[in-house]
Amino acid sequence: MVAITTASSHDEDDTATEATTLGDEFAACWMTRDWIPRERLAALAGFRTAFERDGFQFATSVPPKRDGNPTILGWTSLGDEAGRFYKMVYDYGWVRRLDWMAWRDTEAGRRLMHDPEAMAQATEDNLALVLTTCVRADRFCEGYVADAYEAGLIGRVVLRAGQLLTALEVRFKPQP
Repeated sequence: MVAITTASSHDEDDTATEATTLGDEFAACWMTRDWIPRERLAALAGFRTAFERDGFQFATSVPPKRDGNPTILGWTSLGDEAGRFYKMVYDYGWVRRLDWMAWRDTEAGRRLMHDPEAMAQATEDNLALVLTTCVRADRFCEGYVADAYEAGLIGRVVLRAGQLLTALEVRFKPQP
């Protein structure tokens, strides 16, 4: 297991601790099994082809209806591939249990969320922090993940996952 330090991880009583271990139920409590890094990175990087396809639409904004009472509020409808992406980030442990709002407001959080150069240097754990922030923020502000996709953030995360996967495969390539 790899130790990671987060802005705020949680123990059983939901109090802050200094570090969490990747694979620990509190690091990625929604993970469907203890995936190895290559599997996690491959699952994330695998969305690049779909996301870069001509005409690909991550989500659709459904406008509100005001024809009578009650008014029906608008919402964001994820496309099929975006829905699979959303499920994958939970299943593969990309969504972590941490104080993502506090992390987002740190210098590192702001840089990773908004600076493509910072994302180009991101670690696997940095990708998890960004994805956690996007997915959890979407629970409070519907459409956040779709906006992050449209802004290019999700694409940069997927691209970086592919780069990390390639580096991992080169590093651990069997010697003849």
